[in-house]
Amino acid sequence: MLLQLFSYLRVAYVASVIESRHKLLPIRDCVYHHPLETKLFEGLNKSHTGIFVHWGVYESGKSTAVKNMGLRLQDEGRSVILLHGYNFEGRLSMYSWLRNCIGVSDDSNPMSTYFRKPTTIVIDHFDLFLSSYADIFEFLRELAVESAFSGKFNVLLVVTSWEWAVKLRDNGCIVIGSPSRWTGDELAEVFSTMPQVLHEKCQDKHEVLRVATLSGTPGFLTMAAHGAGVCSERASIIDREWHMGIRALEGKSLDTDEGRFPDINGKFHWEDLR
Repeated sequence: MLLQLFSYLRVAYVASVIESRHKLLPIRDCVYHHPLETKLFEGLNKSHTGIFVHWGVYESGKSTAVKNMGLRLQDEGRSVILLHGYNFEGRLSMYSWLRNCIGVSDDSNPMSTYFRKPTTIVIDHFDLFLSSYADIFEFLRELAVESAFSGKFNVLLVVTSWEWAVKLRDNGCIVIGSPSRWTGDELAEVFSTMPQVLHEKCQDKHEVLRVATLSGTPGFLTMAAHGAGVCSERASIIDREWHMGIRALEGKSLDTDEGRFPDINGKFHWEDLR
């Protein structure tokens, strides 16, 4: 009896530490909310289990969208655990890495034992693991089984490589919110929310919006607003990634389609700008 009570109290304590450790704080000065946030929120809020993947090109605002989505899920009473591929630690397995980042002790209990509320695990920049661990797909299969069996959590993987998005989809992950290319109207709206001092640094607003629209991302607005130049060649490369990724997800890839920004190994081919 005492042993059972001790085990219950220990699980409750670890669960409370996890919830406190991973609680998301609001993003300061976030005025514009892209429709992608709602797509992700609605999909993950109604699907309590499953492994999902979201793909968007470089600088398309994925990290901001998933953070805001996570805040909305949190407001709905879900626990959200937001992890990043940059938090790389040398672990023998992907599952060991995940448990360590969440804060689950290395014991025999399934990870979901410590989730007291419906939970969403988000791994942003997931590409960074895909060439580092050999057990990625085995890990995802195990995670999917635990998700379905426990009914306690779902997972969102966020990637920049459309080639990996296709591989993940073909290995059982559910594509969500992709593609989510920014329109000219959306970019003009987010540009209008920037402080006036940043507007004054933009030498040619119309050219900035033209290039940003070509790229389908807000990244060029941020660079231009801080006095950096705009690069049509780079926007064209990102535009090409959109087209290749969309074709791939629709099963219409061309023989010449190959990721370049980044490629499947995570390399960004900056030499293509020449």
